[in-house]
Amino acid sequence: MGEGSCPQAEHSNNDLVTLFQRSEDSMAKEEKKSNEAVPLGQRLLDSPFLLLAAGLVVMLAFYTLWGLAELMTMPPATLP
Repeated sequence: MGEGSCPQAEHSNNDLVTLFQRSEDSMAKEEKKSNEAVPLGQRLLDSPFLLLAAGLVVMLAFYTLWGLAELMTMPPATLP
């Protein structure tokens, strides 16, 4: 038996070629998808640091505005 006449090796090579072609096709599809614009919400949720920054900004703005609204609606203090 020669090394080149093994049917299993030929079958294995065909499988590798098919697998390689499929991976090239999937990579081409990924490249087409990457050319499309990614929505802001998806970019925000995909990046943990942007998500952290957005959470801090929203929290800071919410509590600051709430505090200012409380100060504006308080009646003036009466001195004893």
